[in-house]
Amino acid sequence: MRPRLTARHLLLCLPLLAGLASGAQAQTLSISAPADVYEENFGKRDLRFPVTLSEAVSVPVTFSICFGSDGGTATIETFPSTTIPATKDFQPARLGAPVNGGCAGSTIPAGDTSNTDVGILVKGDTESEADETVVAFLQLTGTQTPVLAIPNKVTYTILDDDYKPEISIASMSNTSVTEGGGFLFKLTANRAPAHNMAVYLSLADAPDANFVDDEDVAHVVIFHAGQTGPWRIVGTRSDKADEPSGNVTMTVTDSLCNGYVVGTSGAVSCTDYTVSGSGVASVKVIDNDPTTVTLTTPDATATEGSSDTASLVLTLGRPLRAGESLAVPLGFSGGALGTDFTLSLSGSPAGVTLSGGTVTFTGSASGSATVATVLLSASQDGDITDETVTVSIPSSSTGTAPILTATGLDGGATGSRTGNGEIILNDAAPSKPTGFSATAGNAEVTLAWTDPNDNTITGWQYQETPYHTWKPIDGSTASTTSHTVTGLTNGTLYSFRIRAVAGTVHGAASEERTATPLAPVVQFSSASYNGSEAAGSRTVTVELSASPAFSAATNVSYAVSSTGTTTYGEDSNALGGPVSMTGGSGSIVVTILDDRIDEEAETIVLHLVAGSGYTVGARGSATITIADNDTAGVAISETNNSTSVSEAAGTDQTDTYTVVLESEPTAEVSITVTSGDTGAATVSPPTLRFTPDNWATSQMVTVTGVDDSVDQSGNRSVTIRHSATSDDGNYDNISIGDVTATVVDDDGAGVSISETSATVSEDGATTDTYRVVLVTLPSATVTVTVTAGAGVRVNQSGGTAGSSQTLTFTPGDWNMAQTVTVTGEDDAIDNPNDERTVTISHVAASTDPGYTIADAGRVTVTVTDDDTAGVTVESGGSMMVTEVDGPDHTDTYMVMLDSQPTHDVIITNITVTSGDAGAATVSPPTLTFTPDNWSTPQTVTVTGLDDEVDQSGSRSADVIHSATSEDGKYNGISIAPVSVTVVDDDGAGASMSESSLRVSEASGGGNSASYTVVLDSQPTDTVSITLTSDDTKAATVSPPTLTFTPGDWNTAQRVTVRGEDDAIDNPNDERTVTISHAANSSDPGYTIADAGTVTVTVTDDDDDDDDDTGAVEAASQQESVKQEAKRLLAEMGREAMAVSLDTIGARLGAVSGDGLTLAGQPVWLEGGATAAVGAGGVVWRPGADGELLSTSAFSLNLAAGERGSNGGVHPEGERPLWAVWGRGE
Repeated sequence: MRPRLTARHLLLCLPLLAGLASGAQAQTLSISAPADVYEENFGKRDLRFPVTLSEAVSVPVTFSICFGSDGGTATIETFPSTTIPATKDFQPARLGAPVNGGCAGSTIPAGDTSNTDVGILVKGDTESEADETVVAFLQLTGTQTPVLAIPNKVTYTILDDDYKPEISIASMSNTSVTEGGGFLFKLTANRAPAHNMAVYLSLADAPDANFVDDEDVAHVVIFHAGQTGPWRIVGTRSDKADEPSGNVTMTVTDSLCNGYVVGTSGAVSCTDYTVSGSGVASVKVIDNDPTTVTLTTPDATATEGSSDTASLVLTLGRPLRAGESLAVPLGFSGGALGTDFTLSLSGSPAGVTLSGGTVTFTGSASGSATVATVLLSASQDGDITDETVTVSIPSSSTGTAPILTATGLDGGATGSRTGNGEIILNDAAPSKPTGFSATAGNAEVTLAWTDPNDNTITGWQYQETPYHTWKPIDGSTASTTSHTVTGLTNGTLYSFRIRAVAGTVHGAASEERTATPLAPVVQFSSASYNGSEAAGSRTVTVELSASPAFSAATNVSYAVSSTGTTTYGEDSNALGGPVSMTGGSGSIVVTILDDRIDEEAETIVLHLVAGSGYTVGARGSATITIADNDTAGVAISETNNSTSVSEAAGTDQTDTYTVVLESEPTAEVSITVTSGDTGAATVSPPTLRFTPDNWATSQMVTVTGVDDSVDQSGNRSVTIRHSATSDDGNYDNISIGDVTATVVDDDGAGVSISETSATVSEDGATTDTYRVVLVTLPSATVTVTVTAGAGVRVNQSGGTAGSSQTLTFTPGDWNMAQTVTVTGEDDAIDNPNDERTVTISHVAASTDPGYTIADAGRVTVTVTDDDTAGVTVESGGSMMVTEVDGPDHTDTYMVMLDSQPTHDVIITNITVTSGDAGAATVSPPTLTFTPDNWSTPQTVTVTGLDDEVDQSGSRSADVIHSATSEDGKYNGISIAPVSVTVVDDDGAGASMSESSLRVSEASGGGNSASYTVVLDSQPTDTVSITLTSDDTKAATVSPPTLTFTPGDWNTAQRVTVRGEDDAIDNPNDERTVTISHAANSSDPGYTIADAGTVTVTVTDDDDDDDDDTGAVEAASQQESVKQEAKRLLAEMGREAMAVSLDTIGARLGAVSGDGLTLAGQPVWLEGGATAAVGAGGVVWRPGADGELLSTSAFSLNLAAGERGSNGGVHPEGERPLWAVWGRGE
């Protein structure tokens, strides 16, 4: 067998083959675009559009490239200015210089294959705008046969670097984490920033919890240039505190980070990004600490058959929140619930219920109560023996019954008891005391009660606020009926209760009574006293009062002062000093001495002085007036210098004043007292008589007010006159002053309404009444207009109901009440609290000015409601839609209100949530019901959403609704969801790009071939496809396993098949191998034993005939080169660049030591560049059947085993591979 030519040998001969082929077919002229670049902020960028000839020809090829005439969004400047105007984006150029017009041309010299003279100048700016495109159109401008310009159009993108990326955030951890664990938040930019960018976050802890340390502290995440997705890790605190589980929230914010700079490269301020949607992501943190409940028994005694109960108190460690509950069963020994005792819940603690012997705490948004008191009442039985009952609660929410039942408490619950839990059930308790009173004294309170005549009582106990312990009354017996509690603080309000004791059994407590101990307040009984010098000597007794009374004799100090010429020993014997007071009264005796001197009146003033154990009251001074007896006259003394009485009966209906002679008369003096208006006030006695013996003694006149029924429009004044008759000429007809008495009127015009409120029903089944009457006798007819608000009617007896009625009162029947009946009116509104309130007003009118009353009173009417707010959702049975368009793609249901709202009701957030939220959409998302159209049904349309996942059947989802309204009955009202079934249209499977391949067993370019594999639908989990050759001695397959994820399931993956050489001349010069594919995944749809096969034909390279022609050998070697190129394309092209390519180039190295150059220089291809490399590379364009349509020569300056800037060593180590490049679709 002759030695084979290698691919390297044949490639070196390709220019020769190309020359031979040039006369046989036209060569192609193609254009490619430069790599997309950012526009930057200033200046111009020179970007060239390479033009490549598929093979060199013997004549020059002239062409032109036109811009802006065949599409593109960027605006062109066609005038060759040095500066591109602000309204333009680019200008055509040749060799970096602007040209006139929209086209620029150049020439590929004969024998050459490329030209890069023509391009564009891109303007840099700072304007935030969308990326813009430039379309370049290639055309031939001369006659160059055999050259054909295909393809002739490319699009270049000017990338804007001034945009504001939109930042979104999502949780990448599980939906929940136990406290102490950590979780991740993923940040994503819809476009990578052109520069480093700082994004600020805020972290919010779960409500009522303390899981994280950095709550409400700004967090910074750096997006580096070109990066679209950094992470943020958050750790939680593990503690021993019981807290509600809840969501920890991370929020993207744009309000905290202006001017933030990162490192030396800098970062844009956060005003250069926007927040997608709410910018919020959250993870639930589960608290693993138990909730505690403690049982105490502060009152451990209950008396059979009485209201004296024992108290069982349950205390939670914290309030429970919505979704949490704890049921605490009470266990009893020594007695049976329902037989020996009963239980009841004290008060209405929030969220607490008692059922049987179990107390349940239920959480709410505002939190449950933490303390629940259960009252234990002892049942009456026939024995007289006390019983002991022990109460307990379970210690845990786990284990064997009984246990605490914890719902929504992730850490469970624990229970404990304080004390021994024993409750005493007392027998034969004494009866409850009656007639109990508490009377305050000085630092003491006297308790008194009625003798119960119960000989079984052995003593008494009392209890004072705050109610803690019962104190025995020492020495008390069955007949004890009072007790004084001493040592109290004056000015403090005390509350007391008592109870009887029979041995160890106590009776029910009495009613509560209160008293406030006070130090006695001492004052004079009167502020003024009169004395006289007449008749030798006179004494004036000044009365003192003490309230409360002194409990023992106490000295009260006083001082004496005088006015005028009053002298001790001559006018009186009054001196200062203490006076002893016992109980509530006392007196000071002052003796007036007659000096027979004609002088002016004299006074003595007594002043009380504060001392230990008492205080001085308002009347701390008393004045004694000493009348001279040497001048005739009549003195009248009014209390407080005025006389005032009331028409109404009572203490204010009378007032008094005194009359006394100012000197001793020689005969009796008779003073007649006369009222000027006896219809207003009377006097008593009508006559005062003074003798030489009593002339100096004041006599009292009592003035009494006379009642009437008339509103006097104010008070009346009555003049009381005095006239004297006597045989003493000095007193006969002596001038005596008048007394003017004020008579206070007790009559006021008004309307009396018997009720202030009434209750009726909307349907009129329940009515209510009230009565109206005048308060005083009017002077003229009075009308009272009764006006009802909307929603009720009023009528008089036997009258017709209406919105108003008129009641008439005369001076003859003013005090006869008239009845008004109230009836409700129906509506269709569900009123707040199932009722509405209406006001009935009353207006009085009369020529009597006292009865012109605009607001004579009101009655508030409560109208009970018969309407119920609700939302009816009618789906007509089950809802079923399909993913794909068609008659079953949509379905509808109806929504309507059950009652008339008071304001618009908006049904919002009509969304698909539970189940598979991505299975369907609804329209419209909002329904509006008004008070006018509330009863008209509205339609909601449900449409199935297509996806690419084999659902193994149908998907189910729920459509939910929420209501908002200013009508409180409809705001947030519960609305039933609608269940939807979405029929799937996707099927799991795998597709291969080739069903058959051909490879050679000989090493070289035809030794391998490739095909691609892709999934038919999106899996729910990772899918592994195992590839197996049924004859590995003939052909092998790599890689042996392909892995697809839900994120890249539709990205084709390349499989390479390589022929295996042998020394056997196979029949028909070929062998057949089958590549099988088996899929495996936790997605049950992708557990496929036979996912498809590819048939491989392996051509034989063993031949006994050594006389084959060179043409056959050359053809075989050329096929090998093409196969090698396809293999390299599969291995390095698409995998290295991760894009789909329509033009791909690759460079192959020579063997070690065969360094080659192009025009004396190595040809370099920068990372990511897409420019053609002209004659320095191999260019393939795959045809429809995968064949390579054309190739050209190559060159390389790279030693074996080295790596270029974008390449690597060939996997088999035969020769170095430098670069693969291409243009994406």
